[in-house]
Amino acid sequence: MRPEFMLHVLSILVNRSLRSSRVHNYAARYQDNCASQTRRETAPARFKMASDCIFCNIISGKHPNELIYEDEELVIFKDIKPAAEHHYLAVTKRHIKNVNELTTNDKELVEKLMEVGKRVLQELGADVNDLRMGFHVPPFNSISHLHLHLITPTTGMGFLSRRIFQPNTWWFATAEYILANLKKPSHI
Repeated sequence: MRPEFMLHVLSILVNRSLRSSRVHNYAARYQDNCASQTRRETAPARFKMASDCIFCNIISGKHPNELIYEDEELVIFKDIKPAAEHHYLAVTKRHIKNVNELTTNDKELVEKLMEVGKRVLQELGADVNDLRMGFHVPPFNSISHLHLHLITPTTGMGFLSRRIFQPNTWWFATAEYILANLKKPSHI
């Protein structure tokens, strides 16, 4: 088969996956559990939250979720459509739309996402030697809030998941690649 055809087929599959209404799945799942969950403290006022962002609502406690980890800057929880046995999302509390908004000022934040993510995976008994960490690149991010995918073991990923989370493609970039290509902040 021609590579152009394969890319076309892949883009159709990715678009179908993204249109599967991941946001609505999050909302429906968390509304059902709302009565049985206790409300977490809201995120610090210094972080700007978007009221229509599902991740901001999870962070603020409007949509309950079992957080694996939480500190002043980030939270980690399970992905609702796991690509492998251990698939978690490290999400910034500050609403950053996507990797294109990151600058060199955010280097420490990205490094912290990676470091804490690895540590949490190790505490959960996951194999960090077979780990894929990365971000979806717009327009291929289904939720417009910066989140690092932590996926292990990559050898246990299915065919479609291996393509969706294929490192350093035009739709998915490793955290190391993003760090190496951070832009300088504009002073406008």
